[in-house]
Amino acid sequence: MVRTYKGIEVPENDDLRVEAVNAYGVLDTPPEQIYDDVTTMAAEITGCPVAYISIFDATRSWLKSSYGLPPNRPPRPREQSMCAPTICQLDMMVIEDLRQNPRYANLPAVVNPPHARFYCGVPLINRDAYALGTLCVWSPEQVEWGEVQRDAMLRLARLTMDALERRRDMLMLESGRAEVEAQLARSRAATERAEGLVYRLLPQTAAARLLAQADVPARVMDDVTVLCVRLPGLDAAAASEFLSDLDGKLDGAGRAAGLERVGLSGDAYFALSRDGSDIAQRDLDNALAGLMGMARASMEAAGVDCSVQGGMASGSIVSVVTGDSRLISSYWGKPMAEAYENARTQPV
Repeated sequence: MVRTYKGIEVPENDDLRVEAVNAYGVLDTPPEQIYDDVTTMAAEITGCPVAYISIFDATRSWLKSSYGLPPNRPPRPREQSMCAPTICQLDMMVIEDLRQNPRYANLPAVVNPPHARFYCGVPLINRDAYALGTLCVWSPEQVEWGEVQRDAMLRLARLTMDALERRRDMLMLESGRAEVEAQLARSRAATERAEGLVYRLLPQTAAARLLAQADVPARVMDDVTVLCVRLPGLDAAAASEFLSDLDGKLDGAGRAAGLERVGLSGDAYFALSRDGSDIAQRDLDNALAGLMGMARASMEAAGVDCSVQGGMASGSIVSVVTGDSRLISSYWGKPMAEAYENARTQPV
């Protein structure tokens, strides 16, 4: 069954053909010398006053280049183009007298001045056998037509198609490069997120060694002060969720005060001074008050009604990192329990 569009014959695979046309990114692009050279040579070799390269989308015939036509000639509706039947063919079409052919006799270019009479069109068929458009010439007069003109039109059509294929190849290369760059950017972002998560989950020194693919030995810290911030009015699950949302801010504030992150445990957040550090007690008190103030302000902003407590204790603790596929950071020692106990009974 023949497929038609507004009364004209169209290729059976026209939807796929239009997809192929779009892959070249040539529609509505500015003039280019290579195509203008082709239409000029086509006109000069055949002796026709008009030559053009037309590209067909679903509804129109758009000219990539033309010779002998007004510049910036608007696209023709597909059904009014002389080249519409040509893209349904595999070979050159030559019409000696358009006026005597019922498929062409009533077209605007034939009926209106300068009254096209002779026509030759070559379908521009790509590597996948889709006709993207045509290279054509026409004249209001009879034209001497022979093997020289025929061969020239076929060669020029091949040159046109070669230029279009190079265009598509370049677009594909650029698209592939853009996709590779996008994938690299996504990979870098994912790596940064993963590294950030490792630093959030583990002590800084342990995280750095782990990311460097080095062993992470246990650490014995002889002289540290543990700070604890508790949300005693919330159950452990609710407190953990709230503190997880606040975790990054607390970590940032702790680092600014010279503290090392420990992490979350139930309804409490822990941080500690560096081993053997000479942070003054006043500075530790201020750091704890700052952490508590940040937690309280965030809870008030979220409309959560809960008291905030804090405590601290000093002494020695051991830090270990365990696990193969899932790493766990743990801290052991009396100051951890004492800091939590102080926060429970002695709000700051």
